Order: sequence, then C-alpha cells, then structure tokens
Amino acid sequence: MQQAMNELLIDAYFKRGLDINNTQVLLDLAEQLGLDRFTTKNALTSNEVTQALARKQKRVQSLGLSSVPAFVFNEQTLVTGSNSVEYFEEAITALTKNTTVSLTQKIA
Repeated sequence: MQQAMNELLIDAYFKRGLDINNTQVLLDLAEQLGLDRFTTKNALTSNEVTQALARKQKRVQSLGLSSVPAFVFNEQTLVTGSNSVEYFEEAITALTKNTTVSLTQKIA
C-alpha cells in the first residue's frame, strides 16, 4: 500500500501538477487506493499523527542520525549508509554473537 501511495503521489505531483499538500487531493488519492475517505481525513487531521512524528524526530535526534539509510539493531548499534547484502549478513552475524562490527556505532 505504501509503495502504491508513493507512486500515486509522484504521478499526481510531477505528471498531473496537483497540489499534494491539499487535503482534498490527498483524500482523492487515498480513495483511489481503496482507503476510506472519512478514516483517512481523521488520520490526516489528527494530533496523533503529529505527535507520533514529533516522537520519531526526537528519537532520530537522540540517536544522532544525520544520514539515510540508517539501521538500528537491538536499540544499541547503528549502521549508516548504503551497504552490501554481505555487509549486513556479517554485521547481523557479529551482533548475534556479541562481537564488534566494523563501521557501526554503539548507541549510548
């Protein structure tokens, strides 16, 4: 669903020139995905979404994240940057064995 919405947003903005900051446009796009208009409007206007975003931003700042992609393992090890599958396999294996992984940062 997220990928489909992303594609709709890109199409709406870049191909059709729609204002994707407009609530009615967003509701129309959500309906195209089969989402309930009323529920979607509540989600868009709810303080819950704003509060959840603020919590996520605070967490990002507390972790010192300044780039993407960024992956946090076990709430204590941060891996940043685009890495190969092999790198992640090695990192995850090392983390499961509680050994040090190069190119990672321990989160205090």
